[in-house]
Amino acid sequence: MEDFDFAKFFKITLSVALLAGAGFVVFKWMHRNDDDKPVEHMWFYDLNTKKRFIALATEVPPIKTESGETADGESAGVRARVYGCGGCDESKQFVAFLEKYTPEAIEAMSDDNPDHIKAMQGLVVAHPDRLEWVNPNGGEARQIKVDAAARCPDGVRAKPCYP
Repeated sequence: MEDFDFAKFFKITLSVALLAGAGFVVFKWMHRNDDDKPVEHMWFYDLNTKKRFIALATEVPPIKTESGETADGESAGVRARVYGCGGCDESKQFVAFLEKYTPEAIEAMSDDNPDHIKAMQGLVVAHPDRLEWVNPNGGEARQIKVDAAARCPDGVRAKPCYP
């Protein structure tokens, strides 16, 4: 049996701790708004009423709404990515695009051993006026985002808005 190599153990432990710390920092950074506060709530959109509402950021769309199910039998609440032209005053806000997960992705997330890759592959987006759900990495989704950015006049930058 070999002797315990403390230096090697220390290096491995330090590497794991640094990677975990870096992952935590990135996660926290991605879940903050411009005020540097964690995003606890997000905008959602009722596909039946065509109105925004607030729900917990941890909700996985589509979610149940008071309006019931869509004609397709799905829950009507989807995540709304809301932006503002130069600020987040109510008058400057607009729904840039919508997000939801496919039934297969939701199933992959609900397992005891979730398949995160399959879940992320099941994320789809749509323009709020044209509910054609597409892959968020495809050309159609890029065009939706380009169109959203073009809504702001004179080169004013659109910024994400949170409730």
